[in-house]
Formats: sequence, C-alpha cells, structure tokens
Amino acid sequence: MGGFGFGMRNRSGWDLLEFALAHELVIVNSCFKKRDDHLITFRSGGCNSQIDYLLMRKGNMDCKDCKVFPGEACTTQHRLLVMDICMRKIVVQDNREVTPNILWKNLKGDKVGIFKERIGLARDIFYDEDVNRMWNRLACTIRNVATNMLCVTSRKVQVQKEAWWWDQKVQERVKIKHDRFRELLCCQDDEKVDMRRILYKEARRMTKKTVAEEKSKSYEAILAKVRERRRRDLGFVKCIKDVNGHVLVKDKDIRNRWHNYFKELFNEERINVREIGADNESSLDFGVQPSMSTTEVKGALHMTWRGKTTGPDQISIEVWLCLGEEGEQWLTRLFDNILRTSDIPHEWRLSMVVSIYKNKGDAQDCSNYRAIKLLSHTMKLGERVIETRLRSKVEVLENQFGFMLGMSTLEAIHLLRQLMEKYHVHSKDLHLVFIDLEKTYDSVPREGYISTRSPQSALRVFDDIRKQELNPDKLPYNTIIFACVKMNDLKSALRIFQEMKDRSKKDDDLAPDVITYTTLLKVSSAITYFTR
Repeated sequence: MGGFGFGMRNRSGWDLLEFALAHELVIVNSCFKKRDDHLITFRSGGCNSQIDYLLMRKGNMDCKDCKVFPGEACTTQHRLLVMDICMRKIVVQDNREVTPNILWKNLKGDKVGIFKERIGLARDIFYDEDVNRMWNRLACTIRNVATNMLCVTSRKVQVQKEAWWWDQKVQERVKIKHDRFRELLCCQDDEKVDMRRILYKEARRMTKKTVAEEKSKSYEAILAKVRERRRRDLGFVKCIKDVNGHVLVKDKDIRNRWHNYFKELFNEERINVREIGADNESSLDFGVQPSMSTTEVKGALHMTWRGKTTGPDQISIEVWLCLGEEGEQWLTRLFDNILRTSDIPHEWRLSMVVSIYKNKGDAQDCSNYRAIKLLSHTMKLGERVIETRLRSKVEVLENQFGFMLGMSTLEAIHLLRQLMEKYHVHSKDLHLVFIDLEKTYDSVPREGYISTRSPQSALRVFDDIRKQELNPDKLPYNTIIFACVKMNDLKSALRIFQEMKDRSKKDDDLAPDVITYTTLLKVSSAITYFTR
C-alpha cells in the first residue's frame, strides 16, 4: 500500500490489503500522488469511489506511472485505469531446503546381488539387544551403500529438453531420414543421385509429418492433465488464516498455525471411552504373546505395497525384499526385541506431515486439508505383523465398511443405491441410518489408557516422553498418577504430583484438578500426606 488512496477504506479494502500482503503484491493505484480525478474509478450520481485496482508483484517489474482517465472511455460510470510499466527479466533463485532422496527404483538387475553382498547382513555387528543400536547400525549402512550405488535425487530442478515428447515412432523416422541423407552424400554415381535425393526428400517429409502429429498429441495430453489437475487439486497456497480468520503472511506464523492445528487435531478428545470393568478387562487380556516367527514377517512383507514414498529414514520396503531370508531373520529379531523391551527406534518416532486440499471450502482454512503422514516403511511392516495377530483374536462386525478387506465404502454406497432403487420401484418408504464419523482416526481415546491393567506400561510411556524432551499436558500426568495409585506406589504418585504442581507455576493449564486429588485420595495413606 503506497498511501495515496482515495476516501476511507472499508472491509473489502482491508481484505484486498491482506491479499496483497499475503502474496507479496503492490497496489499500484496507491503508489503515485494524483489529484482526485485521476484516482476515482467509479462515478454515479455524485457518489465517487475507487473500486478498480492494479496489482503487481514486488521486484518483478518497474512501474513508471498509474492513473485514471477522467472520461468514460470504456463504459458508463466507470473510468479506465492504466499503468505504464517497464518489464525486466529476473532470475529467481530457489532457496528452499531440499533433502535428497535415494533412488530405490534403480535397485534392480545385477545391482540386487551387489547391494546384498555389500550390506553383509550376516555379520554379528548388526545384532544387538538394544533396539536403537541394532536399528541405527544397519540403517546407516543401508543408506551409505544405497547412496553410493543407486545415487540420490538432485537438489536442482531438471530442465526439460525440447525433444522430451519424442517416442519410439519419432526416433525411427528420424533415423530413417539420417540414413537417407548419408546415402545421398556417399553416392558417387550421377544416375543414382536423383533417386537418392527423391528418397531423402520423401523421408524428410514423412519425418516432419510424424513429428507434428506426435508433438500435437503430447501437448494435448499435457493440457488435459493440467485441466484435470486444476479441477481436482489446488496449487501452492502460501497464506493461511488463523483461528480468528485473519490472514497470516509471515512464514513463522504460518508454521506455528499448522503446528497448533495438528497438535489440537491429534490430541483432542472426541471419543468418550467408558470405564472398562474388571470382567471386560479380563476378556481383553491375551496373555503372554509368543515370539514373532519368520513366517509372519515374510507374509507381512509380501502384503506391503511397493514403490511408496519413504519416511524420514529413507529406507524403502524394497530393501527387505532384496535382502531375502537374511533380512527376514533380522527383522524377526528386531521385532522380538521391540516386544520384549516395549521400545522402538528413535527414527521411527519421526514423520513428515503433508497437507492435501480436500477440494471444498476455503483454501486458506487448515480444516479443509487432509493430513498424510509419511512414516518409516519398516515400522509399518511391524505394525502389519501385529495387526494380523489382532485380527485373529478380535471380531469386527459385518456392517463395518472401510479399512476392511473386501469391505470398502464403495461397497456400502453401492448397496445403499440398490436398496433405494428397489424401494422406489415398489413405491415404499425407506428409512436408513448411515453413520460417518468425523476424523475418526485422527485422535486416540486416551481415557482408555487409565483403565488398563498394565500400569508399568504407562510408566514406561511417561519416561519415554521425558527422554524425548516433550512437554506432557495434564492428561498424561493424571494417567500416570492413576497408574501409580493402582500399583499402590504412593511415593511415585506424590513425586509426579509435585512435579505437576511445580510446572503449574509457569503453565496454569497444568494445575491439579478434582480428578488429580480424587485419584490420590483413593490411597488411604495419601490422606495423611494432605492433612499435614
């Protein structure tokens, strides 16, 4: 905003100003001091207003002048707004941090055997009782070998060549034309020169025709993809609105907004979990679980999709398919250690969140985006093994659609439409209830942790939170206090209670509430502590 506008700014003017700031644009109308006749763009019945604006991006072009023609040059009541600019070409440098990714697609052919030999998984150094050391040693070795053998993606954007659309048909035609031209140059017989020249001209004409046809087809396919992409998805959105609807411009504020949104989304309690009684708890006790077998790991490995984007550890599922039986044995040993120690490698805790627009609603609203987490492929492989065991023990109702094999939501929609058509044919009333839970898998019902029969696990989780230098909120503190009370460990419960009170001096949200005191008073000896 240059400061040389006309009249008072209304709400629409503020919206335009926020839009210009968010996209680093300049409102050219306000950058030059003019008299009112050269600023007013709409005049009707003594009412003058400035409703037309010209915007340009900062630094891309120089504007010499911008004003309004006082006469009605275009339509009645509207004045023509013109701008005198000098355009100049600027080389824009992309300073974004790009992490090179390993090209796992090159792991094929003879490289499979070489890769397996260089890893040397049979060595004893890759086996350890500690989960983190066991994973880090092999993960670092795999990344180093893959980087040297398979290469990584470049940080620079590749520039497409002019002949990017050439296919096999075009290449064959060009080759024929080159052969005819060489034959013409090598011909020494005057009687055959004319024939060679005719053949070369015919080959050149057919080559031009083939090139034109294939080029036209390629550009039509690209335009079709662009139209489909514009219709389905949204491009890069730079600015995001905060909770109050104000547009955020600075990168730091935008990152903080996304951070707070996902933190609230993943930790909000949407599901009311009822307290599980002793009878129900006993039914959920599966007893001591046997060690994982190589057969389970092998079955889960062949059920996993190939060619998926890797997580922060950059180790694809193709690695374990390449390593064969040695890899399956190593994974079995790793998963057994995880079950025994109730701990996972630190790299598995990291993930990359990608937000995808849902193609509905305001594009600047965070709630209109779907969050996709890129996780470690190896961790998802272990989860699939555990999932297979759970499915053999847990019964799911037949009316559950989605996240079930052969029971997708498309099946439910198809059945509903068939049912509606049958009732419509017989002119009968139909009453249906279709339940669609909002953001079902985005949050975890943490109240269920309080009623578990394994308080030791809750304590291990809390210690793990401290090791990761995370700041737990009130709910984890109440959960751990409940776990200590359940084990009759008043000393640990009071220690955590005191830590909670100390942190509440800096953060009022952590102050002990009625649930905290009620939980502590379940232990008779705690009454003496509070009366003192």
